[in-house]
Amino acid sequence: MKRPGRTALLLLLGSSGLVMAAAAVLVFTVPSFKHAVKERWHRWSCPDVPKARSERSTASAGSVVYREPYPFCPLSSPGQPTLFYDFECPLSTLGQGVLSGYQLSPAIVRRVGDVSDQLTSISAGFMLKCPTTEPDIRIVIRIDHPDGKLLEWNEKRLIAGEHRPNEWERFNFEWILHDIVITPDDLVSVFFSSDDEEVLVDDLSIVFRSAGPLPPTADPHA
Repeated sequence: MKRPGRTALLLLLGSSGLVMAAAAVLVFTVPSFKHAVKERWHRWSCPDVPKARSERSTASAGSVVYREPYPFCPLSSPGQPTLFYDFECPLSTLGQGVLSGYQLSPAIVRRVGDVSDQLTSISAGFMLKCPTTEPDIRIVIRIDHPDGKLLEWNEKRLIAGEHRPNEWERFNFEWILHDIVITPDDLVSVFFSSDDEEVLVDDLSIVFRSAGPLPPTADPHA
């Protein structure tokens, strides 16, 4: 490479380094810029809703019906929006639920207005058994606008120190919804993922909590 070319390359590298250094300074010293970068990363890292998901439809009588990606075996009190999936129930053709390999489970999706009146929190949990000492297992909950645009999301990872390999254990997550403006038409999706190890999953439960009692027309299984 001729001398002018080397000089131009050095200038380019030097200017690139200055730009990167300036960006680093902004990230670490300017709170608003740091928050913006963190928020952008938070949204970018949200998993997409799996293609296998609940499908909502309206019956001829006007009642709401959901076709589930899991065999649906409800256990709930009247008026309480509690969903329960027992993979060992007599109606199930799957037997014990199993996740094998890095993958997302099917998603349980609900329109907010179908299961809550002023949604305040969402809980999800299941029994699991895994041989790995540090499995990458997580519960993901995301809230989307009706057009599919992400409103907010959250997740919980299984902590290695709280995990007992090769033993059945309960993994629960509750997301308390602070300062999030949610409309009845927004959609809540609940799903979970595993790493490369086989994971046995059973007794999945999801609870939608409201600020007040549900209206009499609310269907706890909607």
